[in-house]
Amino acid sequence: MHQVNTVSGSAGHNIDWMSVYRLLLDKDNPRLASGNGADTQFDILKLLWTEMAVDELVLSIAANGYFPEEPMFVIPEHPTDDPNHENTRFVVVEGNRRLAAVLILLERVMNFFQSADWNSGS
Repeated sequence: MHQVNTVSGSAGHNIDWMSVYRLLLDKDNPRLASGNGADTQFDILKLLWTEMAVDELVLSIAANGYFPEEPMFVIPEHPTDDPNHENTRFVVVEGNRRLAAVLILLERVMNFFQSADWNSGS
């Protein structure tokens, strides 16, 4: 089950906290003009890494944590999707670099735990 937690943000807007796995990088991001053909999430992630200095953001988030005062702005992947349904995915229209950094960090943590030898006693 996907949980969404809502808190009041600045200027009276609500901020919904949800699983990062419900979020999609924006393939139509105007900053990715050179990314013609970057159709998959992995392609977009690679493009953000190589052209948008995501590595610096990865290091910053790893050292300082995620800065919640700069929330990502999202829209439902499909306009007819119910935003409250647990299977609805959202396209990040503002915050793609932050999402890319978080996804990279999560992948690195998952790889670490999957490669660890839990039986070695060390």
